This record gives sequence, structure tokens and C-alpha cells, in this order.
Amino acid sequence: MSKINAISGSILATAIAFVSLLSPVSVHAGGAALAQGGFQVRTGSPALRTIEFTATRDAQGNQRGQGQFFNHVSGLTRHLVIDCLHVEDNVAYISGTLPPDDPNPYFFMVVKDNGQGAQSDPDEASGLWGERDPIDCSEIPEWDWVPPMYPIEGGNIQVR
Repeated sequence: MSKINAISGSILATAIAFVSLLSPVSVHAGGAALAQGGFQVRTGSPALRTIEFTATRDAQGNQRGQGQFFNHVSGLTRHLVIDCLHVEDNVAYISGTLPPDDPNPYFFMVVKDNGQGAQSDPDEASGLWGERDPIDCSEIPEWDWVPPMYPIEGGNIQVR
């Protein structure tokens, strides 16, 4: 092989590697991910709700987390056990279980991290949605219906 062909091949390989780095692939889809936050939100009603949570997925795909839900008007408090975390860019889809005596013992929520600091738009959340049947959070982005998102009134959400 001539020296010019070797150099041309090396330049082409470098260019291909560089272009592949620019392709829009979500690095979170199957790898490790973290979503956490503590925030207040009103989801279409005057009732202020506080949600605090931490959800993780390790490199082997193990998913876990916990959280708390509190409705400031009714006084309802619920412990959240998170068993599913799906992240696409700055949006986290989360699901899990509520206490077994709850009429809807499964839940899901969607949260969006809009960045940090005063110049960023407020983070957003769907609030907590109770369900009668288990939810696979990785399927939520494919649903025909997407839960409405509301700007949080206080707190912070981080999605990585």
C-alpha cells in the first residue's frame, strides 16, 4: 500500500468516526440513567402537589427508586416505589407502585429537565397518574395519548 493511500484511509476513518459522534442518538436509551427531583406543581387544579423522587438505572439495566407524593389540599400522602426509568434526552418516563391499599396501586409520571439557572425555562412535570394495571414506562413515549406537562412552581428536576 502506498503512503498516500494509507494517509487517505486514515483521514477517511477519522472523518467517519467524527460524523458518527454527531449523529442524534440518545445515550440514555439503554445505558445508565438518573432522574431525581423535588418540586411543587399544579396539574390543572388549584391543589398544590409536592413530589420528591430519585430513580436510577444502572449499566446492567437494573431499575429502582423511591419517592413521596403530597397533596397540600387533601393531605393525601403516598410513598412511591419506582421500578421503571426510561430516559430520552432531557425527559424521564417513570413508573412503579403505590401502597397496595390504593384503589390505583400503580403510577406513572413524566418529568422534563429544562436546564439550570435563572435563564432556563422552568422544569416540567405531568404530575402523578394512578393506574389499576402495571405500566412499562419505556412504552409511554409510544402511546397515542401523552400526559399534559405543567411548569413546576418550585424545586428542581435533573435528568441524566
